[in-house]
Amino acid sequence: MDLKNHVDFSVGFKPQELTFVYVQDLVGAIFAAVNKVLTEGIEQINHKIYHVSDGNIYSSRQFSNLIQKELGVGNVLHIKAPLFVLRIVCAISEWFAGVRGTVSTLNSDKYKILSQRNWNCDIEPMLTELGYVPQWDLEQGVKETAAWYKSHGWLK
Repeated sequence: MDLKNHVDFSVGFKPQELTFVYVQDLVGAIFAAVNKVLTEGIEQINHKIYHVSDGNIYSSRQFSNLIQKELGVGNVLHIKAPLFVLRIVCAISEWFAGVRGTVSTLNSDKYKILSQRNWNCDIEPMLTELGYVPQWDLEQGVKETAAWYKSHGWLK
């Protein structure tokens, strides 16, 4: 994705659904787990897995649109490529990295991740067992993140 240059590149033609968590909420979830341990003992959460998100499901396009809005970028060209193009690019990139003795960002493992259509987290156990309540939705999180990046000179 290169929204600053008015291009949003994605792969796969099926809609993609995602969940997100803002860092402040992640910290809140960690504190909820620690509080549970301190008040009720480690056995209450020992060996349990909790997924954390803001509790909503978003499309990848919604995410792209929010970033576009926060960066103040208009008229974005949305390009979708078939998954086989990503597979080819990852294979070539991995091969070149192997020849050079380096590691490629785009490789077969990355292909497996990028080709997945949906990444959804069920936070019901966090809500009921730990009392975790998310405070930031994706729009607020993107806004806060963009503001932080701008204030630190990473975005203009």
